[in-house]
Amino acid sequence: MESKPPLSATQNRISWPDYVKGMAIVLVVLGHLLFGLGLVDGDAAPQNDDLTLSRFTVDWIYAFHMQAFFFISGLLSLQSSRRTARDFLAVKLRSIVYPYFLWSIIQILLMLVMAGRTTHEVSWLDLLTITYHPIMQFWFLYALFAMLLVFAVLRALKFSPLAILAFSIALYLISPFLPDGTWGPIVWLCKDMIFFGVGVAISQAAITRTDNVSSKWLAVSAVACAILLTFGVWCLTPLELPDGVTEKRFMLLLVTEPLLALLGIGMLFTTGELLARGRWLDVLRRFGALTLQIYVAHTIAMAAVRMVLAKVFGIESIWIHLVAGMIAGIYLPLALWWLCQRVGFPYLFVLPEHIRNIPPEGGTKNGK
Repeated sequence: MESKPPLSATQNRISWPDYVKGMAIVLVVLGHLLFGLGLVDGDAAPQNDDLTLSRFTVDWIYAFHMQAFFFISGLLSLQSSRRTARDFLAVKLRSIVYPYFLWSIIQILLMLVMAGRTTHEVSWLDLLTITYHPIMQFWFLYALFAMLLVFAVLRALKFSPLAILAFSIALYLISPFLPDGTWGPIVWLCKDMIFFGVGVAISQAAITRTDNVSSKWLAVSAVACAILLTFGVWCLTPLELPDGVTEKRFMLLLVTEPLLALLGIGMLFTTGELLARGRWLDVLRRFGALTLQIYVAHTIAMAAVRMVLAKVFGIESIWIHLVAGMIAGIYLPLALWWLCQRVGFPYLFVLPEHIRNIPPEGGTKNGK
């Protein structure tokens, strides 16, 4: 048989991580929308009486959706760490730190202009404190960059993937003993780097051996993870133990919370691989490829549409707000990104720089 020419890094790029990110970002938008509409107990006052399902929905989403992003970041970071440390950090500064500061400033300024009409309040002081105190959803970018810095140091010290996982587990085990008032990024690093570490540890196997698993077993695994996750969230979220045994509940949650998150990640992982094999729902892959653009701008888009529907058109139907909010939260940031591409202004989401001889972000089937 005549051999085929080798695929380029771009052609051979695996697509299931983009499917995973695509599903996760849809859940992010939905979770923030439910809070923004006041459908769950939280920062906003409830607007209807049907809170049970919404509360469970949010608990289910929040059990794993951001942890999935940390997992994928760890999985892909092991591949991109083959770059020099300088190039690795330069890419992260342009793709994480730059949009963090830019969009934090944009969101704060818009919220100041719309003071009294949003579900959250900010002050001019927040423009200065974002260097150490992230606002709203931007905590994730801050925490992710902290993890990447730790990861870069560990790799420079020749830590193996399993050693990095062990280090992240150690951080998680000390997280319950952090004193009250501990700086937020330290708390996030300790509690969430375990998922980043899992991604690093299984990176090579996940990228090179997924083809060896049959679609049947992937489907069975996805369904099993979904059922166990749903059952676990249903049983554990309302868990109230009698007075005097709160320590037992605390220890139970210490074990079950990462397990539930890993079940959710497993569900997304197997579902993403199935979708990638059949090239189904390609729109999710596209969402995943543009996750950053959606993430930094979706709350602004949803708030704008919510105010227009309520204040201009007087629409109060919660179903119209839900549908319009989901469409706006996903597609308005993408439309903004598309417009920037058309007018040749690539600076609104990342700080571009052409780096030659550096492979694109993401894994490839051969893991190189």
